Amino acid sequence: MSYQNNEPNNGRLKKRVLQTGIEPTTAKVAVIGKVKIGEKKMSANGKEYPVSLDYFKFDSTPQYCSMIADKYGEKPTLIKIFFPSNDLKEICNHEYTIRDSSGKKAAYGDGENFYVAKVQPDKQVKFIYASNEEILKHYGTVEAFMAKMEERLSTKWKEWLTLRFMIVGFPVLACWQFESGGDDTTIPAIVQEVDRLMSGAGRVAQIPFDLSVKKVKSDKSGSSNSYPVVSLVCNFSPEDVDNLKQLPQTVSCFGLLTS
Repeated sequence: MSYQNNEPNNGRLKKRVLQTGIEPTTAKVAVIGKVKIGEKKMSANGKEYPVSLDYFKFDSTPQYCSMIADKYGEKPTLIKIFFPSNDLKEICNHEYTIRDSSGKKAAYGDGENFYVAKVQPDKQVKFIYASNEEILKHYGTVEAFMAKMEERLSTKWKEWLTLRFMIVGFPVLACWQFESGGDDTTIPAIVQEVDRLMSGAGRVAQIPFDLSVKKVKSDKSGSSNSYPVVSLVCNFSPEDVDNLKQLPQTVSCFGLLTS
């Protein structure tokens, strides 16, 4: 059976969806914090400004942050993680997003089907599903629809990646979340690694990965800027990955992930 999802968005841009041969499972583990590679600092005149980091910063309760620091240190550049599910929409969701001038999400989608924010009579904002069929009927092409949104909002669409994962050695059964708009660096590297495992092993759930961050210098001529790049690497050998194909989907690898 081919990898399908009845929902309009299955966690991949349509041009990159793989036929993996495995049905996704649903991950509903609570997210208790965020993993970031940036922070806000205060200038001398009292204004906040963003600063990129060359290590992971954890945003959660003091108790949970302390637990992470006990395992990985105060400024870890590498953490060991695993995904609780094979559902790409839940654990590695890749989509287009566009925001308004105030930074609020105005629409998102997978390149064929989209959800567009609409203000309801009660002033609440609700995302309304716009199918590929409807978009083609009213705009002719998806590109024309996306261009119209950019014109109306005076902003640009961006690729956006949301990872939800569990951390090896963290003594609470809960997920952490990492988000990135690094569509030239971080996003393609992570998506390719996850899709490689889905295609090769038929699964990503409960397989150990290294999530790491390092700063690299810009390759633009004359630029001295640097920026953080996050990478994801599977901790299994090619033989281990091949052997996983023979295991039933209910087999747990948690014994390997608690040290």
